[in-house]
Amino acid sequence: MLTIVKRSSVFFLLLAWLVTVPVLAAEPTIEDMVGGTYYLGCNLHFSPTSKGRIWADAAMKTPGGEFIPVGSAVRVHMVKSNKRTGKADVVFVLVESGKRYRYTVGEQVVGVAPALRNIARVFVADPALVQVRLNGLTEPDRNGVKAGRVVAGMSREGVLLAIGYPPEFVDPEGMHAACWRYWRDETKIFEVCFDEAGRVTEVR
Repeated sequence: MLTIVKRSSVFFLLLAWLVTVPVLAAEPTIEDMVGGTYYLGCNLHFSPTSKGRIWADAAMKTPGGEFIPVGSAVRVHMVKSNKRTGKADVVFVLVESGKRYRYTVGEQVVGVAPALRNIARVFVADPALVQVRLNGLTEPDRNGVKAGRVVAGMSREGVLLAIGYPPEFVDPEGMHAACWRYWRDETKIFEVCFDEAGRVTEVR
C-alpha cells in the first residue's frame, strides 16, 4: 500500500507540474503567412519590365518609378522557401486591385539576416503599426513617401517608408551608416546621405 501511495503522489505531482508549465509557442515561419492579409511596411518599388517581381536586394528603387504604396492591404497567396539557401518568395495580391506580385529575398540578403526578418518588416500584420509610423512623419517625409522618392530634409524613417530598406549586404555598417546605398538598376548604385541629426542632406 505504501508503494502505491508513493507512486500515486509522484504521478499527481508530475501532472500538476505539466499543467502549470507554459506551453512554448512554435516559432513563426514564412509558410504561416499563406492566406493571411498584411499591410506593406514601406513603398515597394519595381521595374516596369520585371513582370511584377520585386527583389528585396535589388528592387530598382529609381526615384519616381513605379511602386506599391506603404500601407496597401495585400493577401499572401503562396510562399516558396529553399531550406538549403534560405532564399524565399512571397507571392501576394493587392486586395484593392487583385494584381499579383512576387517578393523575392535572395541569397545575398539571407547571408546577412534571415529571410523572415526581411519579410516581416515589409509585410506587417497589424495596420495600426504602419499608421503609427506614418503619423510620426514630418512634412518633407510625407511629401517624399507620397511621391515614392527622397527629398532633402527627410528623416531616416521617412526614407525607409518612401523607398524601402537599403540592402544590408552592400554596406557593413547597415542602418547606422552615414549614407545608405540603394540599387538604381542592375549595375548602378545611388546613395542617400544624412547629417548628424538624421536628416537627408543629399542624394548622389
